[in-house]
Amino acid sequence: MSWFTPEVIEILIAVLKAVVILLVVVACGAFMSFGERRLLGLFQNRYGPNRVGWAARCSWSPT
Repeated sequence: MSWFTPEVIEILIAVLKAVVILLVVVACGAFMSFGERRLLGLFQNRYGPNRVGWAARCSWSPT
């Protein structure tokens, strides 16, 4: 008796397809969010945290 009956293989293929679709949707959401933030930063003429350095991290603290 084998574990890989046609029904089990069908279920595994369906789960694999669902996981691939989910990963594609999550990746698209991440890239769209990154692109939106990047464009809004360009529109507002502001720098991101990777360009400002420590000044951006300490800007909230009172001096």
